[in-house]
Amino acid sequence: MAKSQRPTIVDVAKAAGVSVSTASNALTGVRRVNADTRAKVRRIADELGYEPNLVARSLASKRSGMIGIIVPDVTDLFLTELVRGVERAVAEEGLSLLIGDSGNDAGREEHYLRAFEDRRVDGLLLIPTAGTKLARLNTLADAVPTVVVDREVYGWTGDFVSCDHRRGGEMMVDHLVSLGHTRIAQLAGDQELSSARARHAAVRARMAEHGLAVVTEGFSSFTIEDAVDQAERIINRASTFSALCAGDDLLALAALAEAHRKGIALPDDLSIVGFDDISYSGISWPPLTTVRQPVDRIAIEATRLLLERNVGPGRHVLLQPELIVRESTKATG
Repeated sequence: MAKSQRPTIVDVAKAAGVSVSTASNALTGVRRVNADTRAKVRRIADELGYEPNLVARSLASKRSGMIGIIVPDVTDLFLTELVRGVERAVAEEGLSLLIGDSGNDAGREEHYLRAFEDRRVDGLLLIPTAGTKLARLNTLADAVPTVVVDREVYGWTGDFVSCDHRRGGEMMVDHLVSLGHTRIAQLAGDQELSSARARHAAVRARMAEHGLAVVTEGFSSFTIEDAVDQAERIINRASTFSALCAGDDLLALAALAEAHRKGIALPDDLSIVGFDDISYSGISWPPLTTVRQPVDRIAIEATRLLLERNVGPGRHVLLQPELIVRESTKATG
């Protein structure tokens, strides 16, 4: 083959010792191919410098080879890790990922929904905003396979994947109570979001089951600026409680920082537990006790449901969190 000639799928198939259709399926993911064969074909395609004609492939197969994901905030470390996991999962299938950041704004979310529809994505993963409308979601799902992730949309009967936020909230309380804490406060997240509501409600309910009541509460949107502000407000009342349940790790880290500024000994005078187990949680001081969301499994399960193209009733996958005990919590006395 002359250097000036662009390698074709026929060249890839011949070098790999497979049929053209097998080579094509291995590279596009349109049909399942043995894992060893797929890896061999892709390796040879890379060695030959093969680049598929994406426009022609899309027109021929009526598939774009692209999956879309819309997240409410790409700077949120949990969501960053989720997107990274999804990208790995779709790449395993020979697909590409398009990312949209709605900025927690329903208008921007609609912009990306239309853009992804126009680009004929093969499927869509959506972490909805507080303003996502069920009717719009149902219309979208009629045209594009859709999986809702992490945050529920009331009335949605399609595929859904999430961590069990309620169970995570219960874990926070059980851990603190096991250490002898009875004066527990809560700094909860944005109550317009189903995940934050579930954690908040679970903490209150679990406290009641232990015969306790939350001493004081604060609420924050999941932004750095508001987290800092609300952390200051609740830490100003720290003399009334010995432990704090934070709605996510951002809020917990903001509370840790504010407690340091106030000269509060951690965890001797105040124990703090977070939620998510983002990458920074283990390098705070003290390292943060937190509830870990299984972010890699969420990404894998969401992608699996999307690619299986289920035609039956919606599937609801609820994955279990894990308590990660570090040094930000300590027994009383």
